[in-house]
Amino acid sequence: MAILIVCALIILYFSDFEYLPGEPEPVFDKRARILCGRPGGEKFGYVNIKDCGTALRYFGINSSCDEACAGLLSCVRACPNNAIGPGLEVDPGKCTACGNCVSACPQGLILLEDVSREVYIKCVSSLGPQETADVCGSGCTRCYICMDACNYRAIYIDEKGFPRIDYSLCTYCSNCLRKCPSKAIARIRNPGVFAQNDQT
Repeated sequence: MAILIVCALIILYFSDFEYLPGEPEPVFDKRARILCGRPGGEKFGYVNIKDCGTALRYFGINSSCDEACAGLLSCVRACPNNAIGPGLEVDPGKCTACGNCVSACPQGLILLEDVSREVYIKCVSSLGPQETADVCGSGCTRCYICMDACNYRAIYIDEKGFPRIDYSLCTYCSNCLRKCPSKAIARIRNPGVFAQNDQT
């Protein structure tokens, strides 16, 4: 028993992180992902309203897409580490996966995703392909060009017709990003660099 206690004390002594009893352990292997390519930093017609939840509660989403971002930057203000820029890009070097932004988004457009999953599809619109193309310049139109561009068969079509990424096959070659005509696919780059589309 004494040996176990000594071992536990040694492990705690050399541990890089300390947790207080009852506190949740920080999640270092996840980062926030924003699932809408609609640009942030604009109020989209809302007047004298600064909160996404309030805007949706009283006026509804000011977009033809029911799953669109309200654009009032509640997630930006909720982040204690300034990890979300005004254009709704996430800095993985600052994000600690605290989940504040997830709670702040009334549309449920922010997830905590495994940090190793660098490439992701940032559109969850339920509109039809043509309607998506008509109302959003960065929405997924389900053209499936990304699937054809993937040499590793890492992109498949789900039961709703949306392209999805099989991360067990994805090599992060960025072919899908380069080929997507609406730039609905994003890549989180190395920590400290803002997320952006790969235009190369």
